[in-house]
Order: sequence, then structure tokens, then C-alpha cells
Amino acid sequence: MTYRIEQLFQDLQWINQSPVILLPCGQTNTASPFLLERPFCDHIISWQQDQLEVLQLALQKKQNYRLGYYYETLVHTLLQHQPQVHFLKHNIPVHSSGRTLGEFDLLYFDQTVNHWIHRELAVKFYLGVPSQTKQKTSSWHQWVGPNCQDRLDLKVNKMLTKQLRLSEHPAAKLELKQLTKQTGQPLQENEPIKEGMLQGYLFYPYQQYCPPPKQANPQHLTGDWVAVSKLTDYLATLTESYKLKGQLAYIPLAKLEWLSTVHRQTTNEIKGFMSDTALQQSMQQRFALAQPPQLIAACYLERHFFNEIRRFFVVADHWLDKATASSQEK
Repeated sequence: MTYRIEQLFQDLQWINQSPVILLPCGQTNTASPFLLERPFCDHIISWQQDQLEVLQLALQKKQNYRLGYYYETLVHTLLQHQPQVHFLKHNIPVHSSGRTLGEFDLLYFDQTVNHWIHRELAVKFYLGVPSQTKQKTSSWHQWVGPNCQDRLDLKVNKMLTKQLRLSEHPAAKLELKQLTKQTGQPLQENEPIKEGMLQGYLFYPYQQYCPPPKQANPQHLTGDWVAVSKLTDYLATLTESYKLKGQLAYIPLAKLEWLSTVHRQTTNEIKGFMSDTALQQSMQQRFALAQPPQLIAACYLERHFFNEIRRFFVVADHWLDKATASSQEK
């Protein structure tokens, strides 16, 4: 796989500017103040071609194609370009009595507040399980990952009550004191400050009721999910709702393309785009082979560019049964 320079630039900007999924308010979790409302400062970061090429080469050398690793690497890069950030360390393991207690995603010194910061990172894509009643908000456990192996409540509670609490363990305190002492900015008694950074998208069910989760950021990024048997109706509704002249083009997104919205030139990157008929046939074949859900970007051709206007997951017809069972597991 080759990391495209254009994709790296778009994904860096996406992380820098995207809203978080949940806000640090409400009383559903006493640790919720740890959640970040604004992950980065407002100033715009410019990127030179040679800087992007260095990042591209570093990613290529690692050959780690997990979305989580890719996201973390881009966050590290962004923080390194923040003028107030010093002594950035990441993925710091903590050991005690021969076992690993966990690791710090990020540790850095922020000159604007004159404190060490411990930040945990997550980028997530959750699909909402429809509500049985017309409540104003949904519960966190109703939001599950595409493969039904992850849930919003499990991820957030792990981040807030375990990962961000790591610095309170005696072994972790000793590790951090030794590490920060070497920088000339030794850790103080009330440090590090805890921050939980959760970005991504929430996908709402087509033609079914599912309100936003509790503490949802009103500006959170959204998409839809639709069962393959309803895909024809959904695509027709999508075209009508945007009132566009001409047909939309659809592209299945590889996992490392899940961050920023599609903005691609037609001259050399037209490969992979489908008509609605081709997409329907492709998805029917996909689920006949029992493949996992697929994220699709609906794009409109404008001035020699395909621009994304909406994204959605296509799932198997039995997916909701599996998702419902997953959402109810203790």
C-alpha cells in the first residue's frame, strides 16, 4: 500500500479541525470532564511538500496499516507542529512486578499552561441501534462498531476509568518522574493533566429512529447505515435529497480512507468509483460471501473533482440482529 501525499494532507487537516463525538458535560460518568472539547488550537497549520514526504516515508517503513496506528501517528505529527508543545513522548509502557500495566498514548509539556499533559487517543466509527421508544437521547451502549465487536460505552469508560487513571498507579508515577526529570521540567504533584480525545463518526439507521447519544457534540460528524436490501431505496432518496443534476458516483473506502471526506481529481484518480447499479451489484455479491459492512462515500462531480456529499455503511440484512445482541451484552 502507498500513502498518498494528498490523503495525508487531508487527513491531517481533518484531525486538526474535526469536532469530537462527545462533550465533557453531563453526569453519566464522573470522569467525563476528562473528555476534550477542542483537541487542537485554532491556528491553521501549513504543510510543506518535504514535510509530508518525510511522514509518508515513515509510515511506509512501519508497514502498519491499522487505522488506529495511522490516526495516532498523524496526531503525534500535529502536536509536534504546535509551538507550545515540548518534550513530546508517546506509547510509553508502564511495568510492575514483571507485568505491563498499560501505556501512555501521549505525554507532552504544554508551555501555555505550564503543565505536563497525558492524552489518550481514539478514533471511532459507530452505528446506532434503533431505539424502541422516542426518547431524546440514546444510551452509549446502543452505538456499536461495524463488526459488532466494539461499543461507545465500553470504549469511553475504558478510556476514562482505566487508561487515563494509569498515572495514579505508583509504578506509573515513578516512571513519569524519571522521564520528565530528564527534560528539565520535572513532574509536579498535580500532574499530568488528563485528556481524552475521541474523534470519528456516528452513523444513523436509514428509516429508523435513533437519537444522538447522551453528551453528543451537536457538531459531531454523521453518516447513515442501510441494510443491503434497502440500498436501492436509499440511493434514490439520497439523490433526491441533495437535488443534484446528474448521477452521483460511489466509492467503497478502504479503512485507511475513513478519516477525511473524499476530494479527488477525475484525471488520475477515477479508478474505484461506481454507478448506483454497479454499487448495488457489488454489495449484493459482498454479502452473499458473508463479508463485513462496507463504508461508502457518495460523491458529486464538480469542476473536475469528485467531492463527497454523504457517507454511509452498507450492512447485511441480518446485521441489526447481531448489533442488537451486542448492544445488550453486559
